[in-house]
Amino acid sequence: MRQPAAAPRPPTASSEATLSPTFDFAATAAARKVHGELMSTVASFAATTQGRDRLRRLPFLPDAASAQAMACKVMEAKAVVAPLDRERVRSLLGRLAPVPDPPARQVAGRLVACESEEIRAAWERRGLHRFARLCGPEGLRQADGYDLVVCLYEDGVDVSGDSLVELPASAPIEEVAPESALAWLEAHREALGAAATLAQTFAKPTCANEALLILEESRRAHTTPKALRRQVEDVRREVDALVRERTAGLTVSGTDVLQSLGGRLPQAVQAAVDQALAEGARRLQERTGCSFQPYVAGSPVQVDDDEVEAVELQLEARGHVDTFLRLGRAAKALAALRPRLETELAAWREFELAFTLGCLAHHYDLHPARFGPGLRFEASVHLDLAGPDKAHAQRIAYRLGEGEPVALLTGANSGGKTTLLEHILQVVLMARMGLPVVGEGVEVPWVDEVHYVTARRSLDAGAFESFLKAFLPVSLGDRRRLVLADEVEAVTEAEAAARILGCFLDRLHASGSLAVVVSHMAPRILAHTGAPVRVDGIEATGLDSRNRLVVDRNPRLGRLARSTPELIVQRLAATAKGPARELYADLLSRFQAATPDPAPASTRVRRRPAKGSRTPAGDMHK
Repeated sequence: MRQPAAAPRPPTASSEATLSPTFDFAATAAARKVHGELMSTVASFAATTQGRDRLRRLPFLPDAASAQAMACKVMEAKAVVAPLDRERVRSLLGRLAPVPDPPARQVAGRLVACESEEIRAAWERRGLHRFARLCGPEGLRQADGYDLVVCLYEDGVDVSGDSLVELPASAPIEEVAPESALAWLEAHREALGAAATLAQTFAKPTCANEALLILEESRRAHTTPKALRRQVEDVRREVDALVRERTAGLTVSGTDVLQSLGGRLPQAVQAAVDQALAEGARRLQERTGCSFQPYVAGSPVQVDDDEVEAVELQLEARGHVDTFLRLGRAAKALAALRPRLETELAAWREFELAFTLGCLAHHYDLHPARFGPGLRFEASVHLDLAGPDKAHAQRIAYRLGEGEPVALLTGANSGGKTTLLEHILQVVLMARMGLPVVGEGVEVPWVDEVHYVTARRSLDAGAFESFLKAFLPVSLGDRRRLVLADEVEAVTEAEAAARILGCFLDRLHASGSLAVVVSHMAPRILAHTGAPVRVDGIEATGLDSRNRLVVDRNPRLGRLARSTPELIVQRLAATAKGPARELYADLLSRFQAATPDPAPASTRVRRRPAKGSRTPAGDMHK
């Protein structure tokens, strides 16, 4: 039989106290938005609200060693959770959510009388008045109005009574007010039950079961006179059946018959009856806690009412005292156990972090990334397209760096360019937090900041100026950055946008940073930059048999993507009817005549064009 899996150690990092979640590694609003969505996905695997809140605050780590150590711990957790019934464990962890301390309540009908005013004042400072009415020595004169009086003394008091309990003034509070401790146990009953089950699942030691037994003992109801009478009658019927069963097969001699005429039972019958009556007394004590013999031999077996009434009077007088003493014993046992219980519950709540990240890594089949100078993955995918229910999603290969630090990403509308930018951002963010990523052998650049930039379509002068003030300073300074920009040329007219991006890429390259810029105007940008820029394309490969756009979402490095508008016009030319078909066919011929074949070679600018020169659309510097 498979042994229970060992609970993984909670993944921690030395930097958690050093870097806050507001560390500006994600340096733009758009990057922080993607980061927030990513952390919501991570937190969705948690079992408790507290766990989800903690995961949303998972920090970025200050060095590669910390991040890689964290990723190793997550992979350990992934291996541990794989064979588990993860939903069952998540349900158990969900019952461990912290609960507030229960409010103090006075127990009705209980009085705590102190031998002196000094004792009373000392206990009031300890808060005893929150659990019972507290008074000085005069309280003993008011005892008749209470179910129970607890007398706290130093030298001893000369009082007595069936409803009185004497305790030394130095007694712990859980003995004087058992509810002060037992209320905590009652509030945490569900959590302790879950902890006990988790400990069994992972073959861990636990003291939760012991605490639950204490709670069960404290809940055991005191036998009331009415309940005693009911139990006496129930056991009487059992004893009567036992007498009949044990005497049914007995053989009685003539001598036994003669003895019975004198009012004595035959010896064998008497022995059987005595055994049955003793068994009845034993069963009654088990069920009521009262040791007495109320049963009298007869046919049927009879009950001695006087004996029962005497015990009922004792129960009435001592019931509250017995209950108080039993609660005190339970509370005292709990007080000794509580530090270990709190430690155990805290450990399982800490384990929720490891379990959650292990489930995340298992669900998406994540693997640790390595840090290097550039970005590289061979078979990765956006987290929203990963997981066991997305096996059909196309895996993507991409790289950046190694002499090609900047790429212009061109291609089909709805071809996945924005998704690829978010995918790259996810990989970098996750690796920096010490989380494994989608795909094996992924390399992530170690950068100081990551910028994700998008721009609203606006030619308004004020909006354009605001954009420039926010965008261009990203290239200042010597911090190494990863910049992901999505069609930022939309903020102004094409030629101005090309000059802005050309200047931006030159500055960015000078700082040793990396960038992927989505753009539909790569040739114009190349005319205004001296940085080594590679042009990549996500290409629509054509139309299928039903004239639907077919897109290869894997970027082709060093290749300008074929125009999507041309393919859309081609689809209209093939599907339109009547005069419209001729119209679209004419438009398609103009596309085909004006657009040269994309350059197959890797495109890189080696020199800045001479001042005033222009580069025709589609012409690429090689």
